[in-house]
Amino acid sequence: GVYRVAYTPDHLRLLGEAAAQPHSPLTVEDRVGLVSDAFKLAQANYSKTSSSLALQEALAGDSSSLVNLAMAQNLGTLASVWWEQPKELRDGINKLRASIFGPHARKLTFEFGKDDSSELRELRSTVISAAAAGGDEWTIAQIKERFAPLRDAGDDSKIHPDLLRTVLSQSVRHGGEAEYDAVLRIYQKPDTPAHKMSAMIALGYAPTDALVQRTLDFVLSGEVKTQDIMYFFSSLAVSYTHLTL
Repeated sequence: GVYRVAYTPDHLRLLGEAAAQPHSPLTVEDRVGLVSDAFKLAQANYSKTSSSLALQEALAGDSSSLVNLAMAQNLGTLASVWWEQPKELRDGINKLRASIFGPHARKLTFEFGKDDSSELRELRSTVISAAAAGGDEWTIAQIKERFAPLRDAGDDSKIHPDLLRTVLSQSVRHGGEAEYDAVLRIYQKPDTPAHKMSAMIALGYAPTDALVQRTLDFVLSGEVKTQDIMYFFSSLAVSYTHLTL
C-alpha cells in the first residue's frame, strides 16, 4: 500500500543516527523514505518540523544523490512557504541549508572529472545548488569566480554545463545590473537551448525591485514567447524577492 510511517521523535533520532553510519544497514530507499516521511508528516501537522530538520542534519554528507535531493527539496519547500515569517526564522532556515550542504560542496568541489559517474555528477550538482540556495559563502564565492569571465568577456569555459542554471541564477541573485545584463545577453543570443532556459530562470532571481520590474517589463514586451513566460514567473515566485511595486 501507499502510506507514511510516523516515528516518535526519539525513534526518528535513533534511525537518523543509524542511517548516518558509514556502513549503515539502511538502504538508499530507506533513507529517502525516512526523509520524505518525516517532512510530509510534519507538513501535515502529524509530527514536529524540528524532528524532520534534526534527521536531515544527521544525514549531512550522505553519499546518495537521491537522499540529498530529497533533503534539498524539503528545505527549499520550507524556505518558500515560510517566506512571510520573521527574518530571523528565514535566516535560520538558510543557515541550516548552508550548514548541511556547504561542507559537502567543499568536499566535492566544482571540478568535474571525465570519469565521474552519473551518480557523482548528480550529487555534486544537487549539493552545490542547495548550498548556494542557503547562501553558503564558499559556494557563492566559487560561483562568482566562475561567472566573472562570462560577465566580462562572454567566456563560460569555467562553468560546467551541469552547474549552468545554478551559476546563472545565483550570480543574478547575489549581483547587480552587470550580472543581470550579462544573463540577459545570454538569453538573447544563447549558445544552446540549455543556456536560454538557464537564463530565463536566472532573470527571475533579480535582487532588487528595479531589476524585478525590468524582468516584468521584458516578459510583457512581446519579445518573450508565450510558452516561455512561465519560466520567468516560476523563478520570481521562489526567489525571495519582496516586491514593493
